[in-house]
Amino acid sequence: MPQSPLSRYRLLIRQCELSHDAAQDALVHVLQELFDEVTREGFFDQGRGLLSGFFRRREQPRSTGLYIWGGVGRGKSLLMDLFYDALP
Repeated sequence: MPQSPLSRYRLLIRQCELSHDAAQDALVHVLQELFDEVTREGFFDQGRGLLSGFFRRREQPRSTGLYIWGGVGRGKSLLMDLFYDALP
């Protein structure tokens, strides 16, 4: 099973493949919250399409989007890859 975005990010830092960066750390925590939300709400349940998760009724509002902005080479794509790779 793939690791969560946050746990994979921390592992890369421990293995000295990445250096700690405060902005990356803040973003990976937001991505982790989004990861927890979509995996908890069953967007990827067997027998259901991805879009069915977007049209189900929910008692609590969920995230409607995420905009990542920053300079070239700041790790935006890397962190998005960590998020994507962790999804079921």
